[in-house]
Amino acid sequence: MKGRMIRRGVFILSLFLFLCSLPGCSLLDGQKNDEDMEITQQDRTEYHNDLKKIKETATPSQIKVRTISLYTVDEKGENLVPIQVKLNTLRVTPEILLDDIVNNLNVEIDVSSYTIENNTMFIIFGDNGVPVEGCSAEFESLVLDCFANSILDNLDYVNGVGFRTKSGNYSSDNYEFAEDEVYSSR
Repeated sequence: MKGRMIRRGVFILSLFLFLCSLPGCSLLDGQKNDEDMEITQQDRTEYHNDLKKIKETATPSQIKVRTISLYTVDEKGENLVPIQVKLNTLRVTPEILLDDIVNNLNVEIDVSSYTIENNTMFIIFGDNGVPVEGCSAEFESLVLDCFANSILDNLDYVNGVGFRTKSGNYSSDNYEFAEDEVYSSR
């Protein structure tokens, strides 16, 4: 009977200690509660400053070089060629893609701007209206494919690509697209 009382006492004491530990230690020792865990502007600033210090002190072997896949036209102007381009930023943006596409084509192209409507990116060409004037339909198609394929491969949130000019719809000697016509999609 005495052993039974001791076991019962040990059980009740263990149960009491267990129940006391349930609320957690956060209420003890003056630790912060959930309200104090909000991220402040100062926290963000400190994070960005720390990130900047890491980038400044990192050696080239510690920095992972990121590349993206783009398309260009071969020297003969007959085929699309995939190429790897070094990305000097943490994020791929439409501006970076468009600049890299234009810089890797062997023709002068004036991309004025772009707009994204309903997950479709419309590339707006400059004053001359088309990417390349006085070229064959095959070459123009390859240039347009470079833009469309590069964008669809690198921007997850874009499901289609279309082309426009500053004045509205895309019109060249070879092709004519309505202002909202999708040239290529996933």
